[in-house]
Amino acid sequence: MFIVIMNMVKKICGLLLFANAINSAEFMKLEELEGKIGGRIQTIEIQHRTFSGGESTMKVQALDVACDSIQEIFKELYDMNFPIYSIGIYNHREIRNDPTKTPSIHAFGLAIDVNPYMNPSFDAIHNYVIPQRSSDYEEDKKQVKDDLSRYISDPAELDAIHKTIIQEKGSDDRFMNRGLQRPGMITPEIAQIFKKHGFNIWGGNWRQPMCYMIFQTNRRLAESLVNATKEEAQIIWNNHISKLNTNDNNTLLNTNNNTFSFFDIILKPFKWLKNALGF
Repeated sequence: MFIVIMNMVKKICGLLLFANAINSAEFMKLEELEGKIGGRIQTIEIQHRTFSGGESTMKVQALDVACDSIQEIFKELYDMNFPIYSIGIYNHREIRNDPTKTPSIHAFGLAIDVNPYMNPSFDAIHNYVIPQRSSDYEEDKKQVKDDLSRYISDPAELDAIHKTIIQEKGSDDRFMNRGLQRPGMITPEIAQIFKKHGFNIWGGNWRQPMCYMIFQTNRRLAESLVNATKEEAQIIWNNHISKLNTNDNNTLLNTNNNTFSFFDIILKPFKWLKNALGF
């Protein structure tokens, strides 16, 4: 009996690996995406609050059908006096540390990074943190200021952002303590705003990596939008938002949709097992 059970376990493990490989192969590759997305990436201007108490604008690029929704998101954050120093959306790249070379949702113009220093990404398996920080306090202060200086030109704003990021020596948690709210940090309440406007997957709910800065759509939706005409895609996008708000249960998805969902993977071998045993 033990041998029979072990053979079943081996088959189940094999099916899990097979399902993951098949699913990765189904996804659009970066070269194919580049050919489809063409002129669908548009530039929009975002008005936002600053860390020095003023307001400013920045230009970002995103998929055409989501641009109005993105404007609505940041209009709500502006009205909340939520300060922003960085917004990153479109980036033609693959997922980091992914051997299948699957495009990032950023490559679809449907992933939004907000204030990376206050909302970092932690990858326990590959042992990295984004943005990278120095363990030496003085060196860290210098590196952060040098990095910010590349795109923050106003001295008062640069100083205000820097003071928010660099905390008191000996008590710097690098924003891992999410219960200690500081300017520019994403909260579950803010995440609901993104969800309401179509970006219902928040990296702050992921287990590995944990990425507080990112909001995105699922991959199936992203591929549907770029495979459709702009007119068809707008209908798909509007229906997506309508469904999110009609069936709103105040929860956010935590899957990055690079593989089958957890339940897809778990249930497949058990369905096979049921059929194999005849019950």
